[in-house]
Amino acid sequence: MKCLVTGANGVVGGNLFRLLAENYGFDVYGCSRTSSEESGFFSVDLTNKAAVLNFFLENSFDYVVHCAADINGDDCFELFRNNIASTINVVEASVASGVKKIFHTSSVPVVGNIIQTPIDEGHPTNPLTGYHLSKLHSEQIIELYCKGRVEFINMRIPSPVGLNMPLRSVFPIFMAKLRNNENVTLTGDACRKQNFLDMRDLASFIHKASLVDGKSGLFIVAAVNSYSNMELAQTLIAKIGSKSKIINQMVETGSRSQIWELSTQKAYNHFGYVSEYNLDDTIDWLLE
Repeated sequence: MKCLVTGANGVVGGNLFRLLAENYGFDVYGCSRTSSEESGFFSVDLTNKAAVLNFFLENSFDYVVHCAADINGDDCFELFRNNIASTINVVEASVASGVKKIFHTSSVPVVGNIIQTPIDEGHPTNPLTGYHLSKLHSEQIIELYCKGRVEFINMRIPSPVGLNMPLRSVFPIFMAKLRNNENVTLTGDACRKQNFLDMRDLASFIHKASLVDGKSGLFIVAAVNSYSNMELAQTLIAKIGSKSKIINQMVETGSRSQIWELSTQKAYNHFGYVSEYNLDDTIDWLLE
């Protein structure tokens, strides 16, 4: 089965580009605005409607994993325009070219402030950033325009963890510091817990969902447990054997508003999805 991964130069898309081919036998192609010498990789501007349509018609993909998105919030309006336009063009081209199923990587923080835990697909949404607003609207576009035309899976994922992560989120920043035996200073709410999704689990979910026909909708795909920054730092130090020290400047608020505990019950009920990798497994993978 031919599978296109958009945004294949990003963390999520780049990992899925490799994992779906290596572990599940998909005939995988990738695209992004930037070029690559990697086999099966194309340079395509997804905001260009005609270019996207021609690309899809020429290649006849069975599955599309739509990961491409602007994340730079310096120009919120431009980010929003690009993300919405690319989603509309991918959906339209998928319908026109006979794509079997679209997988869209959305983001759990589209819910905004946490009202109830564990967070499931029914949690109210109130995005707090332009990026997350664009992700919510992309979900809605896919649901509205794919119904009756092409099967779709909107995947709400938490913090993605995989190979080649840039130093712009807590996991890779901590890991880089600890591998260099640098001290780590923890600030903010001590009650905050994040859910770190191993990209191998996301690839497994896509594979499982691709085998089931007639199922569309919104699904949370996440790890079993969530961790505080203290727990993350301590686990990384133990696994790496780092000599770094943790400087704790966090504040105990007692609030549960930043505890990202997630339910994957719906993904299990429909596709048998169960997270296979815990935090130790993920760190071992990255250290290899």
